[in-house]
Amino acid sequence: MFDDLVISSANPKKTNKPWTVALSVLVQSAIVVFMILIPLIYTEALPKQMLTTFLVAPAPPPPPPPPAVAVTRIVKPVARLIQQGKMMAPTVIPKKSKHD
Repeated sequence: MFDDLVISSANPKKTNKPWTVALSVLVQSAIVVFMILIPLIYTEALPKQMLTTFLVAPAPPPPPPPPAVAVTRIVKPVARLIQQGKMMAPTVIPKKSKHD
């Protein structure tokens, strides 16, 4: 009795015959096709208000933002410590460092 229930028994029973697999695929395919075709055939059951929202054109996009005002920046010359590939000593000591 338990030999029929255990998969790892000495004589396992083969239960998936080709015709049962084919029948199962056929039945499941028919159910899926049936579930797809029923809403396409009976469209009067769909809510009318939901359908009208699909047919209305979307609102126009908002106008583009105004152009940005150009900001003028004052560019300070930066002392270069490397000239012609050689490191040079600074000529001026800054009053404030970048980390203050």
